[in-house]
Amino acid sequence: MMKGLLLATALLVGALCAPWNHKYHGPAPSASDDDGALWFDGQFMTHFDLTDRRTWSQRFFKNDEYHQEGGPVFLMIGGEGPESERCVSGHYYYNNFAQEMNGLILCLEHRFYGASVPTADTAMGSMELLTSEQGLEDLVHFKRWYAETFLSYEADWVVVGGSYSGALAAWARSKYPHQFAAALASSAPVRTVYAYPEYLEVIKTDIGPVCSDRVDQAIQAATTMLETVAGRKELTSLFNLCDMIGSSDMDKANFMESITDPLAGVCQYASGTDVQDACDIVLEDGMCSYCLII
Repeated sequence: MMKGLLLATALLVGALCAPWNHKYHGPAPSASDDDGALWFDGQFMTHFDLTDRRTWSQRFFKNDEYHQEGGPVFLMIGGEGPESERCVSGHYYYNNFAQEMNGLILCLEHRFYGASVPTADTAMGSMELLTSEQGLEDLVHFKRWYAETFLSYEADWVVVGGSYSGALAAWARSKYPHQFAAALASSAPVRTVYAYPEYLEVIKTDIGPVCSDRVDQAIQAATTMLETVAGRKELTSLFNLCDMIGSSDMDKANFMESITDPLAGVCQYASGTDVQDACDIVLEDGMCSYCLII
């Protein structure tokens, strides 16, 4: 019973991950996403240690199709994923504002995502540089450089973002009102909560009691199996993972997050596979089916 329930879970993961993309809700970034890329070579490695003036190259994109002298600058803030020309080429609502206001559109990729990686590795020591505080300072330093280098007038800058980058937009406007005239912060989670079970409680309500009970069984089975070598081997096989699941708490948490997110994403983003389709797969063969849809 439990093995069948887990296999259903693996099926669910596979089915959902193909059509669903957390950031773009559309096609995944391709090898051509560097087309049109520009680079800011003077970004500081850290903005909070004046004795460390190392720099790195941060990727950005530009759309000046509507730009005229005196127009505002719309600065799209990259979030937790790679950026591409899509972030300036008409995919978002601020393109309409730029057209109406003769504005320039820029999109700055967030440090440690896509091609904008400041360090030679992603070891824990390096990842200490991946913070929202560093990201905010990146915006200010980039803005000053771009304005001084390319603009012949004092433009109004509008920071734009959605979800995490929406929070950055709101924080940037609040912290640096003299740098950014306005912010467009869409779905911005500005109050960070470390432990937030309410999110999955909403998902549980959305999928209904029958589907929820089956998913609970799958999660409980996986949690138990993670505690033994044999169980981790079986989960690795069921979910067709490239590497054996590790024994550390972080490895276990990463695995559990990976099998929870796809179903939650169906509820949150309402694209690709719908909730009923996902639950139909889960209910066919319990955990077995859950494997298949994620």
